[in-house]
Amino acid sequence: MKKVILLLSVCFFISCYEKKKSEEKKIETTLIQSVDQKSIESFLTDEKANSSPILLGWINYYKEFLSKDFAIKNFIFDEEIKLTRLKGTVYGSFDKNFDKIYEPFLIYSPQKTQYIDIDSNTWQVEDSEMKNVTFNPDQVINLVDLKSKKIEKIMFVGPSQWVEDAFWINEESLILLGNDTDFNPKVMIVDFISNKFKVYKYKINLKEPSEYSDERLRLKGLNVSGE
Repeated sequence: MKKVILLLSVCFFISCYEKKKSEEKKIETTLIQSVDQKSIESFLTDEKANSSPILLGWINYYKEFLSKDFAIKNFIFDEEIKLTRLKGTVYGSFDKNFDKIYEPFLIYSPQKTQYIDIDSNTWQVEDSEMKNVTFNPDQVINLVDLKSKKIEKIMFVGPSQWVEDAFWINEESLILLGNDTDFNPKVMIVDFISNKFKVYKYKINLKEPSEYSDERLRLKGLNVSGE
């Protein structure tokens, strides 16, 4: 009988310990998400970030065409993903095979030592008048280092989601702006020092698809037909 009571006591204390650890883990996760949320709000709403015409243009497009309440403060932390650097899939601007039609779309770092290419693998122009633009189902994000002439694929995006635009924070980090087939906008902060990127998603799915990517191409002179 004493052995049974002792066993039950041990089981009870183990159960209490596991429950406590679970609660502590839950609190820790909540605190981490709270810190991450505060971090993105403080960064994306500060003067430096707000001076980015790309971010302002993206926000204004969503406010005007998709949701009048659209705001950075409505993004919540989703996940942190390891950044895997693979061999690049595009020609650099220094290569003789580089198609100069993509030059206006390259997104340069502040010191012009590198750039992000979100377009070369995404669409092609079939005629000299730039009227026939065809799109690939997948998108590859490439990082091009102009000093070392090194090209790296840093992200692959399938047909269910896409990167609409990007801008640099500094030479070591940048922000990718995207969306998906559920009409859920994304903000991704990429850190090339830690080789990680944090994904923040909009707190609700919007009711209509974004055509920001098409508008971005039109503003650069491409004749992209609407749906």
